[in-house]
Amino acid sequence: MSNHDRYDTGDDHREPAYDDDPVARFFGAHRSSVRPEAAGDLDWARITRAARRRRPHRLLAGGVAAAAVAAIAAFGVWTAQTPQSNAPALAGGSTTNSSGAPQASGPAGASDSPGSSGSSGGRSGTLQPQQQQSGTSTSPGGQSQSQAQAQPRLAPPDTFVTWSLSNAGDNVVYDLGSSTCGGFTCPVLLRSGDNGTHWSSVHTFDASRYSTPVGPGASRIQADDQLRDVRFVTPTTGYVFGGDLWVTHDSGASFSRVAHPGRTVLDVEAWHGDLLVLTADNCASSTCDGSVSVTRMDTSADTVPQAASSTADLTAPIVSGQIVVRNGMAYLSLTSASGSPLPPLRLTGDTLEPMSATDACAGTPLQAITPSSTLDHQLFALCAPTPNGSLTNYTLVHSTDDGSTWTKVSTGALQLPTGARPDLASIDADHVAASAGPTDTSGGAATVGAGSLVVSTDGGATFTAKDGPLNLGTSGIDWIASPGGSQYYAITLNGAGYWWSNDAGATWRLVDPVG
Repeated sequence: MSNHDRYDTGDDHREPAYDDDPVARFFGAHRSSVRPEAAGDLDWARITRAARRRRPHRLLAGGVAAAAVAAIAAFGVWTAQTPQSNAPALAGGSTTNSSGAPQASGPAGASDSPGSSGSSGGRSGTLQPQQQQSGTSTSPGGQSQSQAQAQPRLAPPDTFVTWSLSNAGDNVVYDLGSSTCGGFTCPVLLRSGDNGTHWSSVHTFDASRYSTPVGPGASRIQADDQLRDVRFVTPTTGYVFGGDLWVTHDSGASFSRVAHPGRTVLDVEAWHGDLLVLTADNCASSTCDGSVSVTRMDTSADTVPQAASSTADLTAPIVSGQIVVRNGMAYLSLTSASGSPLPPLRLTGDTLEPMSATDACAGTPLQAITPSSTLDHQLFALCAPTPNGSLTNYTLVHSTDDGSTWTKVSTGALQLPTGARPDLASIDADHVAASAGPTDTSGGAATVGAGSLVVSTDGGATFTAKDGPLNLGTSGIDWIASPGGSQYYAITLNGAGYWWSNDAGATWRLVDPVG
């Protein structure tokens, strides 16, 4: 047989001795399963970071790596071929825990944060990473391989901006935010295994499908396929949502779409194995004017049962909806298109019922309802906003019976910047925090002055401003919550990090996943 007969087989570009060499046959099969893809900003960032981590004396390895980078520059990034699905593509990710990192002091919370349009119908699909960094990989034929080779942990992208936080317990925290991907904004999910000391990027979503940035004044009612918030119920199982709802059971390596009642997902919260999903119908142009539904589902399931929904008609178009859960009870806070709060609803059994405020609220509805993270049955809420120049005075009320009755705590002790959306968080009956901005009550961008973050250690009788030492300026706080213990989280939407307190708000530290 001539050399030409042996090696040149037309369309069959197999390796020499392919038929009788199992090693050549193995590597030949895997080389045939790769395909070229264009290199994006995140790919180049990962390549350069990996190059910096290499030990300089390994000259041979450095030469090979340089040749590989040159090949990538000429031919694009090569990734393993994965089965196609109907779901949005993924830009790549890994599932790696922080290795050997010291544990941060302070208890980790068991649940997390409060936190929006999309058609769900019967759609389903799985987001598969193009590069499986660790765990079980998937072959082109769809069969699972035993264990993929562990690769270096991916660093958070340099352009990362925090959108939403979730404390999954056991010192695991997830941070959903954004990065710049080839001129687009793509959501990126980060994970910390040591309560925020070290971070890795575990999932980057395709910017071509998820390109709407989140920022001051951005709509809280999201368009189809948009992502804005994250909720994890265990260190491995969690949800991301915006217009639709997606679930992961592998710490963010892959996601599957969850079918749900209603067109648009407004908010998601969990309580002791139950997931509560707030949805709305007839949503367009950042408002909804149909009905709202609250649905319970088991967090081990990937389908929201239609029969478990409780529905109420809206009395006015809304621009946002929030659900908070404590002691198995769910509370809905809705904001009208005019910026005024609508009367809140409480899920009692299978019925959504309007909640009554105390006489101290002077006929105004309750707003910013929040549970105490370490106590059952305890709730705080605001009412009776009274503008007074650049600041607005609020009445703070407290309930010890799941919102059935309310008692006035103070009037005028809590002052927040006028025009900015107020928010509350509580650790227990004594420790309450409040924030304002950077979005106004009707959903637009707000200019927030001094006093956008205040804390109380006497149950809301008095408050102390904390924004000055943090140099928040006019950014304000978009979201504040307590994950449990003595912790508070606060997000500004204007940087990579978030503010964290582990002493009930006495002091605050900026946690920067990038720095």
